[in-house]
Amino acid sequence: KRCLYAELDAKLHVELIEKRAARMPEAYGKAFRYIAYRDLNERMKMYLEIAAERVQPETCDSRFVARLAT
Repeated sequence: KRCLYAELDAKLHVELIEKRAARMPEAYGKAFRYIAYRDLNERMKMYLEIAAERVQPETCDSRFVARLAT
């Protein structure tokens, strides 16, 4: 349940960045968005890489499957 709230906080923060950037002078707002999203994208890429390492494979290599002893 806490994860859901964290997700909502992240969405809220992105919305706040957009709203505040929209109130800045145009060039400054564009630069601010670029820097903010560049940083966010780098951080999200890191989390995606970590998540990919921890996902169970969809297929199983039969060499690693235990066989019944007969």
